[in-house]
Amino acid sequence: MDPRRQAVNVDVLIHIAGFLHGADLLHLMCTCRAAYFEGTKIQLRAPVTLHHKNIQAFCAYILSDGCWRAPFLRRLSERFVRLHIGPDADRIAEMLAKVFRHACNIQDIRFLHTETLLSASPELPRAISRLAKVKAISLSRAGPLALGMLTQMSCPFIHVHLSPVHGGWEAPCSLFPQREHLRTLRLNWARLSPSQAPVSYPSLRSLNMEFARVQDLELLPRLFPNLRHLNLERLGGPVVDDNQAEEARRHHISQSAISYPWYRVTHVSGDVKTLYMLAFSHEIRRLDVHRMELSSSHIAERLAAVLLETRPTHLELEIVLPGAKLGRTSLARLVPAESRLTHLRLTFPSNQSLLLDMDNFIEALLTLINQTPLKYLQLDVRPPSRQTDGGTCSPYTLVNRLIDACPSLRFISIHLRDRKAHFAVTGGGPKDGGYPLEIDDAVSSRVMGREWM
Repeated sequence: MDPRRQAVNVDVLIHIAGFLHGADLLHLMCTCRAAYFEGTKIQLRAPVTLHHKNIQAFCAYILSDGCWRAPFLRRLSERFVRLHIGPDADRIAEMLAKVFRHACNIQDIRFLHTETLLSASPELPRAISRLAKVKAISLSRAGPLALGMLTQMSCPFIHVHLSPVHGGWEAPCSLFPQREHLRTLRLNWARLSPSQAPVSYPSLRSLNMEFARVQDLELLPRLFPNLRHLNLERLGGPVVDDNQAEEARRHHISQSAISYPWYRVTHVSGDVKTLYMLAFSHEIRRLDVHRMELSSSHIAERLAAVLLETRPTHLELEIVLPGAKLGRTSLARLVPAESRLTHLRLTFPSNQSLLLDMDNFIEALLTLINQTPLKYLQLDVRPPSRQTDGGTCSPYTLVNRLIDACPSLRFISIHLRDRKAHFAVTGGGPKDGGYPLEIDDAVSSRVMGREWM
């Protein structure tokens, strides 16, 4: 047989190479010139993470044929454990500047020590500011140099994350010259100004702010009118007392008829006090509550008010118990009688589970789900080892009690310390002929991902 007819088509070879990783791809690259060139392209287009051990070798490899290799770079991340101003930072910044001069097609940049690198060499911010195809950029420990660099970039940013070196920085109106493509924005310690209100980000769909100021909350609907997801991690500035929270809530209620409601928002995350101050005036599909202190009746009442206003179908609660036990009624009284809740996720931080009385918790949970049309339930409760053996703490003995209390359940995921189990429920409950069928982690992950997206 003619040996040429046994040769693999180059297009087929390239397709196969796209599924290979690591040593397998390197072995294929050693077979012929075509495989070497195509394998090099695949390797360079993959995410590249730089650290102290590989930065010098990587930059030397790219710059040895920079005009050919650098344009294939797509995603570049810097993840040094420590990087201080000095000769080491100067050398690294100079090497990166040379790489970025040729990396004209790079789309994703992530720096962990942004201001240290940008101040080490003036050529680095100059080289990055000339890039025109960057779609995602993450700058941690950033400063004035990083903000100045961003204002000079004319890239169609889609995803942006900015975290400063020190708390409290003004977000200028000209931060993103091309803001019409921006869809995801994460700002830490940012201070917004009323003068920015005329500047709008109509394309933004997801906003994540950490340590935002209370006075900035009312600017958010005008700056980001078409949000789908809002996440407010923690409030910055002085501690907001109860009187200030009530005043902010009344102000937002008075503004709701003018400009405040986000009718397109479907997912909101934050602590109870922040959600209470926002005073949403319409239904929201998903609500994530951070650091919920169920031992405080005052906070529980505020959460009940938030749930009554937003009427979510998906609720995630991160419960903390600072120095107090969980009462049997404190959990059950949260959800209003006319609840639409169909998806519930309850989590406890591992250090908080030491304070949890499992028997009281289970009874409160059974009372809660008995009054809701719940279909999907996830529990992440990890009590101390002395409480993990037998009784109600076993996923397999708990699941039937849950189905009995809420026959509408169709999916249950239970994680109790080192015990984890997932169940798909058939029928209307054990009394109606239904029973829990255990499923594996992969199937469970797909179900949870689909239902909570």
